[in-house]
Order: sequence, then C-alpha cells, then structure tokens
Amino acid sequence: MLKKRTTWIRADADVAKAVALTTYVAREAGMDSRRVSAVSTAASEVSRNIVKYAGSGQFSVAQVEEDGRLGVRVVASDRGPGIADVPSALRDHYSTGGTLGLGLPGVKRLMDDLRIETTPGRGTTVTATIWDSGSAVPMRRNGARPAVLRSPHARTYTLPPSDSRDAGRVSAAARIRPHRGERVSGDAAVLRWVGERVLVSVVDGLGHGPAAADIAGRASEALAEVTVADVTATMELIHERLRPTDGAATAVAIIDPREGSYEAAAVGNVRIRITGAQDNRLEWSGGTLGARYRMPTLHRGHLGTDTLIMYTDGISDRFSYTDYPGVRGDDPAIATRVVVDRFGKDHDDAACLVLRLTR
Repeated sequence: MLKKRTTWIRADADVAKAVALTTYVAREAGMDSRRVSAVSTAASEVSRNIVKYAGSGQFSVAQVEEDGRLGVRVVASDRGPGIADVPSALRDHYSTGGTLGLGLPGVKRLMDDLRIETTPGRGTTVTATIWDSGSAVPMRRNGARPAVLRSPHARTYTLPPSDSRDAGRVSAAARIRPHRGERVSGDAAVLRWVGERVLVSVVDGLGHGPAAADIAGRASEALAEVTVADVTATMELIHERLRPTDGAATAVAIIDPREGSYEAAAVGNVRIRITGAQDNRLEWSGGTLGARYRMPTLHRGHLGTDTLIMYTDGISDRFSYTDYPGVRGDDPAIATRVVVDRFGKDHDDAACLVLRLTR
C-alpha cells in the first residue's frame, strides 16, 4: 500500500473532507478525470452511509498496487447496526433508511472491486477499489481519425479540450460496449470540436461483428472530416460514405457552448433526449443512412443546465431519469457507464453519449 489518508466521519462536513482527500489521492495516483470522479463519488456514498446509519466511523483512502496494477482504495468502517441482508442492499431502490437506496448499488457500478464485511449489531466495513487499467481514451484532435472500438470490453471516450480559448466549456463522454461474444462493436461514437462548436454523434452499423464495425468506422471517418457545423450536411456526408454498405442508424448534434444552443437530428433506431426538469425525447426519422432515408426533423433549442443524451437501440428506451436521477448531474463518463451497465441489452451492441454544458 502506498499513500494513505485517514479521517473520522461524524457529520456532513467530514463527508466533504473524505471526498476532498479521495480526489487528492486519486489525482496523485495519476487517475484520469473519469476515475477521479468515480472514486470520489464512491467515497461520498460510503462515508455518508456512516453518518446516516452508524453516527460515526472511520474513513481511509490509499493508493494501492497489486500485480503491477495501480489503484485507489477507499475503506469505510463503523460500529453501527450492520447490514442484515447484503444482497438486497446491493439492489437498486432497496433501502432501510427511507432514501432512494442507490448508494451501495451505485458504488458497485462505479468501482472495479467492492467488498462488504458486516456483522449485525457490531458494524460494517466497506472496501471499494478502482484500478488504473482500461482508463478512458480521449478522442483524437480535429482532423485525426476518431478511435473506433477494437476491444472485447466496454470503453469510454471523452471530449478533448478545445484548441480555442474563446470556446465555451462543455463536458461530454461516450461509452461503447460490444454484443456479448463479439470482439468488436458495430456501434461507434464521435466527440470532437469543429471550430468553436462541438460535434457529437452515435452510429449503429447494421448487424453485428466485424461487418458492422466496418460500417461504424466508415461513418466515424466521415464525421472526422466535417469542417462546417451543419447537421443536415453532416448526415448527407455520412449517407454518401455508407452507400457501398448495409448502412447505419445515426444521431448527430452540434452544440454551441458559448450560446448554449444545440441542433440535433436522428435517423433510424437511435435516440436523442434532452433531460432536465422534464424528459424531452426528440422526434426521429425512419430509414438508414447509406441506403434510404428521409430528411430528419431538425431540432433546435437551448441546452442551459439540461443534459443531452444519445444512445443506440442496444440501450433500453424505457429507462427514465427517475430510474437513474444521476444522469442529470453525474460526470458524463460516470453517467454513460451507469446507463450502459444498467440499461444495456446483452444481445446487442450498445453506445451511449452524455453531454452537459459546464460553467
């Protein structure tokens, strides 16, 4: 075990201290921003549980190294009533404290390893670890070929910083996971700057496996060549590029962070939602880019403090922000991970993109 920080937890102010210590240790360990946010969120959950259920306890965070892997581990211990039913406590919406019951299930999703040791009437120790392997991979800069999934595992991509000092601030991430049993995904996502605007897109190549991945790759290459921030023209460029293929369902949005405005459209079985105080599902057009489609409805509006979500049909369209309230406030890299893990279909490729303006 490398660097370790410890603090007592007795009140909400101590929870804030635990989060600050965790953020510091994770950054010192060289974790990317997604993992720093994930482990800090986990620290908040486990330390807040001490206050809520036990009244007081001890929290520690440390850099750890095992089998050549570097990670960050948080440990929360108390002498409270314990957890009578651990499997139930790890289910979403289960709670004995009158809350939403999302704490421990959320920690389980965010972290790579979770261990709970508890004895009724004697207390609980929660140990959660996140490893540095498989970190988020930023999409490449303007003009470079976007990264396309070539891994049997889910991967997260984040929007790189803008080259322009005048560009507004925006946070965006996408997560892609292949069909069970496949080594490549027919879904793809692109996040890039076009001048001082942000172009984001999700693509669902028809079918599965290498053929669908090739379709998604062709669409990604077309998106990398876009120089004018125009949704309709971008759709047509992808359509022309995919003509020799079976085609793809595609969603495209362009965001102006300075004005807070967006324009967006979707063709085929992909979805765009603007989620805030209300959940607004944007209308989509039938067809397939590369084969036959009708010009989609172009939606324009102001994002404000709302969240833009895009996803392919590998994500269940039935989920609501009430099923996962954090989709409106969690770091986009965390939000995409939760959406894919909780609402993704094992029998299909899955891609989810989340974008939010930041101050």
